[in-house]
Amino acid sequence: MSRKKIMIIGAGPGGLAAGMRLTALGYHVSIYEKSDQIGGRTAASCIGPYRFDIGPSSFTMPHILASLFMEAERNMYDYLSLIPLDPNYQLHFKDTRLRLYPNNEKMCQEMRDIFPRYEKQYQNFMIENAKKMLYITPLFELPVNNLSYFLRPRFWRALPSLTLGRNLIDDVARFFTDPFLRCVFTLQTRYLGMSPWYSPSYYSILSFAENYYGTYYAAGGNNAITAAMAKVFCENGGEIHLEKPVVALKKQNGHLRSCQLQNGEEIAADYFIFNGPPPNQYPQAKTTYTTSAVVWYLGLNRQLPLYPEIILFPDDLKKTMASLHDKHTLPEEPLIYLSNPSTLDPSLAPSGHSVLRITVPVPNLKASIDWQSAFPTFEKQVMQLIQQKLKLDDLTPYIQAKHVRTPSAWQEAYHLPYGALFGTKQTYWQRGFHHTSTKFHRRFKNAFLVGAQAHPGSSLPFILLGAEAVVKEIDQLNKKKSTPN
Repeated sequence: MSRKKIMIIGAGPGGLAAGMRLTALGYHVSIYEKSDQIGGRTAASCIGPYRFDIGPSSFTMPHILASLFMEAERNMYDYLSLIPLDPNYQLHFKDTRLRLYPNNEKMCQEMRDIFPRYEKQYQNFMIENAKKMLYITPLFELPVNNLSYFLRPRFWRALPSLTLGRNLIDDVARFFTDPFLRCVFTLQTRYLGMSPWYSPSYYSILSFAENYYGTYYAAGGNNAITAAMAKVFCENGGEIHLEKPVVALKKQNGHLRSCQLQNGEEIAADYFIFNGPPPNQYPQAKTTYTTSAVVWYLGLNRQLPLYPEIILFPDDLKKTMASLHDKHTLPEEPLIYLSNPSTLDPSLAPSGHSVLRITVPVPNLKASIDWQSAFPTFEKQVMQLIQQKLKLDDLTPYIQAKHVRTPSAWQEAYHLPYGALFGTKQTYWQRGFHHTSTKFHRRFKNAFLVGAQAHPGSSLPFILLGAEAVVKEIDQLNKKKSTPN
């Protein structure tokens, strides 16, 4: 039996993970990437001597990444060096400072010191979500392409844990009545580009995952992860073609027959996997999309006395979320994420220097914001808040390199609908049969989506699980076709 040919469009972590698993199973796999480098938003960006992760610098649930390498018959630690963060974050809310630790004893001590009334509630939260994690994670390892997904025993076992109809903030409020703690244990909605007041309640497992498994930094940045994945993929016989954008799809009898490249070349395959929006398929009029972000990449000629990961909460998070998601306006006080990875990895900048990434959620391009006129005032506000809340000097004299991405830049560089960083919103009504990836597969029976916009979600571990689900489905389909009647 001849090896089936699989074309993967996009060399982001979802496409690379699918490629690693498929080559390990013996398929002939080629990846076509429009950019001149792999990784997508998990790639690196260099400004002079300063090296940045374009997207997040840390990740959780390293066992899922380790499992991927094992499936490809490799030891992850032969390719990557992981540095645990301890604490995971430092959180600022008004005059309160809280650190989130992956160590249970440290975390309980932190609760006793700052929120003594809630130590028991924290333990109860972790116990309940440990059970929820066991039931829900297996659902992410299956594709949602037909009714059989909802008939499987694992779905019915997980159903009570889904707490359908309840939003995340209400679910967390069962344990924490303090407004700050509600923010703390829903902050992982930053992986979704959504408000905790609208996110499904089962996403409380994201908070559990970080507090239980911890968060990690890959030496060199998260881009080192995709570089390691690409290396294994090629070692196993896979091929990567850079600067080969796909511009058109050719369909026949409900199946995708081939993809046309920008240079006119036509690539035929038995199966197709898209790591990102296929050409001319999106945006969809009735679909709601996540927020975007403004991201500053700063190279400084000094080192900052800051934790690697810091979150500065506004005084009224609900009001800020309402501005972003309901009013589609810039909030009076933004939510600010700071990543200072130089404290973990000095190789990112010259000696005595550092790199700083500042991420601020903003409405996507459906909002009527004139960024050219709004940006100077917005930037000044963000920098002043950072100075005030962290008690820092003005950073301007220390900036040696600077790059900024606004929503329009995200849309242009990565073909994201409306510059929405996390694609379609992961609401109850846009999952299952209504999910973007499911609707796409119904249109092309032999084509699948992976990555941030596909099932089950947008954080790195879930992207890897989504790729695993797609590979399982392709392998099952191929085995059915190969089995004689």
